Amino acid sequence: MLERLGKRKGFTLIEVVIVIAIGALIILVVLQAVSNAQESQRDSTRRQEGSQIVAALEQYAANNQGTYPGNADKLHSEVIGAGYVSDTVEEKWNGQFERGTPSQGECEELGSAEHKGWYEPVRSNNADPRDYKLSICLEQADNAVNITKSDE
Repeated sequence: MLERLGKRKGFTLIEVVIVIAIGALIILVVLQAVSNAQESQRDSTRRQEGSQIVAALEQYAANNQGTYPGNADKLHSEVIGAGYVSDTVEEKWNGQFERGTPSQGECEELGSAEHKGWYEPVRSNNADPRDYKLSICLEQADNAVNITKSDE
């Protein structure tokens, strides 16, 4: 009988289940890491596109005696849709800015292909806007990232 136990072939059911469970855990960890890396890349792209929009706003202001667009509609028509940004940024962001500023948590569950932002001109003494607040949603944040231009 001792000879028979020493010549055991194959694996027990418990050993197979343990190996499958460990393999599944490794796959889950890898998939989560890949998903986070993709979200980070998309957020990085959104930040770069936001920088292009800021540069476009500065160029627009330089061409318009230091004033910025008076609302989100003008941001779309006179800056984003008027050739101040690349075609890619125009395609992704034109029509994606709302008026005002975001509320807490408005960026939750932003989809991978979605682009969402807010634009608010800042006026002093009801004059033309000389400053602005631009907010852009990112996938890895529940709140928008704010880019503010202020001379003060």
